[in-house]
Amino acid sequence: MSHLALVAPAPKRGTASHEFFHSIDGNLLQVRQGIDLSAALLQVSCLLDTARAAVLSVAEDHQDNVAHGAAYLIELAQGLVNAAECGLSPAQPKADESPLGFLREALADSQKQAGQARTAKMRTYHDGRASAFQIAIAALEG
Repeated sequence: MSHLALVAPAPKRGTASHEFFHSIDGNLLQVRQGIDLSAALLQVSCLLDTARAAVLSVAEDHQDNVAHGAAYLIELAQGLVNAAECGLSPAQPKADESPLGFLREALADSQKQAGQARTAKMRTYHDGRASAFQIAIAALEG
């Protein structure tokens, strides 16, 4: 007698239909049902990146602390989306994709951006990010 276990394939996870952008005549836009979650999260990440860039531009042009705060919140949301996308991926992270590697790369980018900032507020924003990355690196290194 064979002891083969029948394993059902994991169900494909996708989006649910969701209407939004309310108008007088009803909902104007809709997310279609069945879009692969990884593809949907990738699009969300791209949209958040565009929104962050726009808000940072406003913050820099108008020296607006609220806009800087909004850009930071968008960046946090983008990080959560990216983490969710990675969680859906069956691939295991490679050695060079370690949290320390990511943090060191992000630290270098923040330091570069601070050096290229056109205003003191943008420099302060990127210096703050760099400081947060340095703290995270130190915590992971023990």
